[in-house]
Amino acid sequence: MDFEFDNLRLSDFGCMTCNFDSVDVENVSAGSQITFNTTPTHSGKKHLLTSTTYDECLTAEFDICKNMCDTLYKDFEYFTTDEERDIMRWLNGREFREFRLLAPGYEGIYFEGSFNVETVRLGDKILGFHLTLTTNRPFGLQDTKIWEFDLPDGGTYKLYDDSDEIGYIYADMTITCLQAGTLKIQNSMDNRIVQITNCSQGEVITFKHPILTSSLVSHKIMDDFNYAFPKIINTYENRTNIFTFSLPCKCTISYNPIAKVGI
Repeated sequence: MDFEFDNLRLSDFGCMTCNFDSVDVENVSAGSQITFNTTPTHSGKKHLLTSTTYDECLTAEFDICKNMCDTLYKDFEYFTTDEERDIMRWLNGREFREFRLLAPGYEGIYFEGSFNVETVRLGDKILGFHLTLTTNRPFGLQDTKIWEFDLPDGGTYKLYDDSDEIGYIYADMTITCLQAGTLKIQNSMDNRIVQITNCSQGEVITFKHPILTSSLVSHKIMDDFNYAFPKIINTYENRTNIFTFSLPCKCTISYNPIAKVGI
């Protein structure tokens, strides 16, 4: 019955979600609609999968009205023109902003989008609004997960990939080198090596795909990088990522796991 958009709640406006239609049951898209691209073989008797893409972002439509159970608004069934302007100013922006459903099961999940808004009228009275939410992804995201750890002798660190999407996500990673040398980072999930040579003691290296930066202006880091950015990976059977670091370091890893849920 409530949602949060751009740090404001629907209930802050004395409103609730509703349905102005009489149908009680509806099909709601769970998003993540995959396009399967195929090519025919054997005169069309079998089609081979060549690639998959997400061609559409997640969208949702719903209505809002006054919350007549709210004692502050129970005597004001219709919206005034000023209230209409407030709703439009809040929801109908030209930039994507954070949207959260305040409902059981959606804790820690958010979407990024904005609304088109239509008024629902009875004669010249405004009963409510029909909202169309358009997001920038075919799925939602979980709140940022952060791991901070010290490896004074180098070594390994284990983390769990909570993403609903099988595959990988580029991780943001900040590393403070405690020793000079060549930094190598290897993930047990793919054994791929991230390598940077000529690292200095105390140097802070930041991975934020597709950008890599160093705290030392004198270090031409892109010349010493093998262009393999760190990933967090999962398969259907395995979600455990074990990172091995060749140098003593302090490290922070963060990312937003994918949440395949509908609105």
